[in-house]
Amino acid sequence: MDKKINKLVIGLIICILCVPTAVSVNGDILNDTLAFFQKNTENTNERFISIPDSSILLKLWDGTLNTNEIVPFYSISLDGGKTFVRTVQPCYEIGLRYAHFDPAKGEPSIEPLLTANSDTHLFIVQFFTQPLKEFNDAITACGGVVRHYIAQYAYLVEMGEYARAQVESFPYVRWVGSYHPAYRLEEFMIDNLENADQRYPLQRYNIQVLSAEQKTIVAERIKEIGGIVNKADAGKFLIEATLSPNQLFSVVRWDEILFVDRWSPYEVDMDIAREIGGANYIESVAGYNGSGVRGEVFDIGFNIAHIDFQSRPLILHGNVGSDSHGASTSGIVFGDGTGNPKGRGLLPAGQGIVGDLNYIGLEGMNRYNHTGELLQGPYYGVFETSSVGNDRTTEYTTISADTDTALFDFDVLHCQSQSNAGDQMSRPQAWAKNIVSGGGIYHYDTLTKADDQWNYGGSIGPATDGRIKPDLCSFYDWIFTTTSGSPTAYTDNFGGTSGATPIIAGHFGLFYQMWSDGIFGNKIDPQGTVFENRPHMTTAKAMMINTADQYPFNGTTEDKTRMHLGWGMPSVKNLYDLRDNFYIIDESDVLQPFEVSTHIVSVEADSPYLKVTMTYADPAGNPAVQSQHRINDLSLKVISPSKVIYWGNNGLRNGVWSQPDGSPDTKDTVECAFIQNPEAGTWTVEVSADEIIQDSHVETPELDADYALVVSPVLSAPFPPQINGSAEGDIGRQMDFSFVTTDPGNSNVFYWVEWGDGNHEEWFGPCASGSIATISHVWSDKGNFSITAKAKNTLGIESDWSNPFAITIIAPKLEIGLLSGGLFKIKTVIKNTGAIDIMHVQWNITLTGGAFIGQKTGGTLLSIPAGGQRTINSDLILGFGKTIITVTASHPYSTTSTSQNGTILLFYIKT
Repeated sequence: MDKKINKLVIGLIICILCVPTAVSVNGDILNDTLAFFQKNTENTNERFISIPDSSILLKLWDGTLNTNEIVPFYSISLDGGKTFVRTVQPCYEIGLRYAHFDPAKGEPSIEPLLTANSDTHLFIVQFFTQPLKEFNDAITACGGVVRHYIAQYAYLVEMGEYARAQVESFPYVRWVGSYHPAYRLEEFMIDNLENADQRYPLQRYNIQVLSAEQKTIVAERIKEIGGIVNKADAGKFLIEATLSPNQLFSVVRWDEILFVDRWSPYEVDMDIAREIGGANYIESVAGYNGSGVRGEVFDIGFNIAHIDFQSRPLILHGNVGSDSHGASTSGIVFGDGTGNPKGRGLLPAGQGIVGDLNYIGLEGMNRYNHTGELLQGPYYGVFETSSVGNDRTTEYTTISADTDTALFDFDVLHCQSQSNAGDQMSRPQAWAKNIVSGGGIYHYDTLTKADDQWNYGGSIGPATDGRIKPDLCSFYDWIFTTTSGSPTAYTDNFGGTSGATPIIAGHFGLFYQMWSDGIFGNKIDPQGTVFENRPHMTTAKAMMINTADQYPFNGTTEDKTRMHLGWGMPSVKNLYDLRDNFYIIDESDVLQPFEVSTHIVSVEADSPYLKVTMTYADPAGNPAVQSQHRINDLSLKVISPSKVIYWGNNGLRNGVWSQPDGSPDTKDTVECAFIQNPEAGTWTVEVSADEIIQDSHVETPELDADYALVVSPVLSAPFPPQINGSAEGDIGRQMDFSFVTTDPGNSNVFYWVEWGDGNHEEWFGPCASGSIATISHVWSDKGNFSITAKAKNTLGIESDWSNPFAITIIAPKLEIGLLSGGLFKIKTVIKNTGAIDIMHVQWNITLTGGAFIGQKTGGTLLSIPAGGQRTINSDLILGFGKTIITVTASHPYSTTSTSQNGTILLFYIKT
């Protein structure tokens, strides 16, 4: 339910001479009592930096912790120092894969072969504070090009020596250093540099460039030095090429290169699932079976001829081969159980689409473009699931970044198997931020969860920057599904995260069908398809995480911990049962840097829990940086009626319920607050734009970001009001309109009305649920206006905004009465037919022909009352013959005129 968001730019209001509350960029919020400072200790080294051509003021200082450690702080003011929107205790460590270092304390040693010199023009520019748009603009004005973000507080900039000198002189720049070729290489090549000819004499690589147009340039240059270009268009920013060590060391020096790692081929990962996840339940109570849902299974080979796919033949997305692995994963999602009801998939009435890794990315198009095609005809898919991926790794790689880019650009929900290593070795796609990674749990072919175990099966998290992975989990073993060999072949022991992931994807498909029916209070086109009505991928991800069944655990060493199983097992039963108790933001709220959105929800007494989930799509990270993969940072904060604060993810790495207080999560792009036995009453949910480094709401030109937010279970809001009344009125006339809505709890309601002219009616009421309220308004200008309204109940829960009601307001009209002649003069009346007085009406009586004297008379009427009239007379008229009499009247809102033939007989005018 899209809510009218009260956007606030909330900061810590701090006097320049006062010690501010500090928030660590690494996620440590220092409590409001400032206990981290030694008492009576003053700030030192305080200085201020004004940003040219703006009202931004930066405050820098050093403070002493209660451990006697002296640490830096910064504050950012957007209004010249009157208030400060953010205060941070920064960590200035540059977190490259090659080395972590604070450049003010020294840089790592680098082999001369991989050291930058005059032929390289990529530099790391670190600031004293988080990067601001004004920093980017200043670098661009000097001739530099900002290419990427590097944690912490740095841009990757391409520039010449003149621009570098200019940039180094900026007062907010802390350090400028070379982006050495060594920083752009996977560790394997660095570690084996001395025996490169033996360890990687001729190796195929993924080469990530800095912009899409550079792919062609780099591919041609690789050919010129004798390298083999295996795929010039391997992704939005990817090239695949085979190089010798000397060729590699040449390529990695080019200014177009962000990072290089080794290429690898795709590899595979391996009747109760429908019951335990609620698919049978929602089909029995509401008929949900995947009808209208279209999704793609990306795998290795399929059994296209299987009897379970013949009711809706699988759509081929490129050439496909035959293999048992894809035959099973596709059956888990789309098998209709014709050959054996035990093999009925999650979406038995859905439309399957299949893509084969042996074609996509090799002889066919790249994976990035293949993903984009899913949104076009004849596919129109709402999700993709993949139980295959490139060689396992613990790192965020070029493949991870390309995956993030595709999902960010195309806004499509993608499920990916984590893999089956039993440790952190996972598919690089699974480390992507924007993906839904699937973990696995042994269920031992039983319906109870009591005996379920991770038991060193599926690959696990965390990611190298500490992010929670996998996202969700499902069955790792004993999955009955279709297989290859014949049109009626089945297997009863498919498994691994290869099986878990399509189960997760199937639940997403059922969610999309429910969403398209509008059962969550979401707006839809009743005539639209599931594809046309789909929410943003972030909303689908947030909904599934919010309602997943968590496995109980305590601490980080147990079997079923957060980093083993993610946020739990999907449950469409929970989704359906909570359908009237969601608060949902489907990327409808947009935040600029430092803004905070506030959402108010109400929780009823004795609710067993309150779950809040926020996630956002983030631009791809830099594979050279493993300490932080996110670019932007949005933070979740939940405040109870008694003002207890819960930060996103605080405590959830160690248990299923959030812990109060804590600090913001600065790494994850999924943040949750799960509160057990919450207080009844009004809760406040805040989403803050702490760092927006790169634009992620690309629909607008500003630097901004959006997000998905799901809260459950909350008390239902009233329905959006219906508005009725006249569609036309005039200035100054009171217009009456009727407003009506109903509240599910039969509570009294109040109406907020926006009249479309800058005025509003603020919470008119109380009015009984279902009764008609009459609210009046007077417009003071003419034009076309849209009236919108929302309602809230006595608990303060607000409805969506109504559909707009269009009204046209017209200006008062002047009318000229009948013209009458007589001796020496002509007279008539000017009428005001409007609802307001008209002031300063200009009028003229003009005679064309026949008049010797009195050809034109004019004047001003100071006022004509609403509905009234004034008489006007010409001056003395003398003449002879026919004439045309024209009378005009005008004022700012209206002009009118009339003409009539007449005859002048010396001093008598005949009309």
